[in-house]
Amino acid sequence: MKKTILTPLLCLCFSILAFGSLPDDTPQQDIRKPLRMSGKKIYTEEILHSESEVLSLLSINPEFVSQYKKGKSLQGTGTGLLIGGIVTFSGGMALIFTGIASTDFENYNYVYDSKYYIGWAVAAIGELMIDGAVVCKVVGKSYIRKSIANYNQAIKPTGYVPGSFDYQVGILDNGRVGLKVTF
Repeated sequence: MKKTILTPLLCLCFSILAFGSLPDDTPQQDIRKPLRMSGKKIYTEEILHSESEVLSLLSINPEFVSQYKKGKSLQGTGTGLLIGGIVTFSGGMALIFTGIASTDFENYNYVYDSKYYIGWAVAAIGELMIDGAVVCKVVGKSYIRKSIANYNQAIKPTGYVPGSFDYQVGILDNGRVGLKVTF
C-alpha cells in the first residue's frame, strides 16, 4: 500500500525537478506598479506621468479619479485666489499710500483721505484671498495624495497568484532540508 502511494508521488517530484514548473493555463495577472508623488509630479518608478496618464491609471476605481479631480480643481482655485489676492492686496496698499495727505511733517500731524480707509478694506480682502488660496492648495494636494495612496493600497499584491505553482528543494526557509511545494 505504501509503495502504491509513494511511487507516483516520487515520479511526480522527479518530473517536476527535471522539467521545472507545470505550464500555466491561466493568463498572468496584470501587474501594476505603485505611484509616487514628488512635488506636483507623479511617477511610476522613474517614469513621469501626465495628468491624462494618471487619470487612466486611477480609473480602476471611480472614487480615486473623483478624489484626484477634486484635488486638481482645488489647486486651480487656489492658484486663481492667490493671483487675485496679490493683485487686490497690492491695489489696497497703493490706495493706502495715496490716501495719506501729510500737512505737517514737523509735528507728525497726518490727514487721512477716504482713499486711505478704502485701501485698508481692499488690502484686508486681498489678504483673506491669499489665506484662502493657501488653504485650497494644501487641501487640494492632500486629496491628490489620498487618491494616490488609495490606488497604491488597491494594487498591493495579496500574495495569491492564480495558477501559480512553485517548489523548493534543499534547505528550506525554516532551515530544514526537504521539499516544499506551493500552489
